[in-house]
Amino acid sequence: MRIALLADLHGNLAALDAVLSDIAATGGADTILVLGDLAMLGPQPAEVVDRVRQAGCVVIQGNTDTWYRETYGPEVVGKDEREAGLLSHYRWARPLLGDERIHYLLNLPFRWQVDLGGGESMLAVHGSPRRIDEPINPDAPPELLDGVLAGISASVLAFGHTHRAMIRRHKGITLVNPGTLGNPIPPDLDPRAAYGLVSGESGRLEVTLRRVAYDAAPSLAAALERQMPGAAGWVGKFRGRTG
Repeated sequence: MRIALLADLHGNLAALDAVLSDIAATGGADTILVLGDLAMLGPQPAEVVDRVRQAGCVVIQGNTDTWYRETYGPEVVGKDEREAGLLSHYRWARPLLGDERIHYLLNLPFRWQVDLGGGESMLAVHGSPRRIDEPINPDAPPELLDGVLAGISASVLAFGHTHRAMIRRHKGITLVNPGTLGNPIPPDLDPRAAYGLVSGESGRLEVTLRRVAYDAAPSLAAALERQMPGAAGWVGKFRGRTG
């Protein structure tokens, strides 16, 4: 069993296509698992949702995937500048997505578990097993991990949300975050698309992280041509740094 882990796509179609090509070129995967946050904050939200579905990926829900509901806008009105920016992007992206894709995002499952073979299994969530928006950072203290992993019987916990790639062992469980595929943020501003591979072949568990350089020009052009809120910041993350 070989599973590719993709997390935090954030509407970046060029990055997604680069990773799908890299997976195919390096032996393929039995399952491509998307750990949530498909569309929000990037320039091609509808295209990314469509590509994930066309590729037959297993998909779980991220915290930003839950934002496409009618109650989101009023919740953030009058709050800080960052949340005002999120509201602007929400309003911009919603008509691009359309009702059917929004229904799809709002009905994704919270978690997914799979048998890897050889007595190994993996539980996948977006934030943590306790909460969709709970971060698990690479430097999380052991006592926090104790709480996060309480009652977990899986050999591997896969998650995203923080945009920070990590592999860490804690009390016999391997924690893996593949990093963000499409939206680098501090402290990890590596513009390459990140993903992970989990293999349970031949009774041996193997977890690896990969980075893929790609041409970000189509995503940058889409951000500018579509007048995406925050387009200048998006372009600044990638221009001249990938491909």
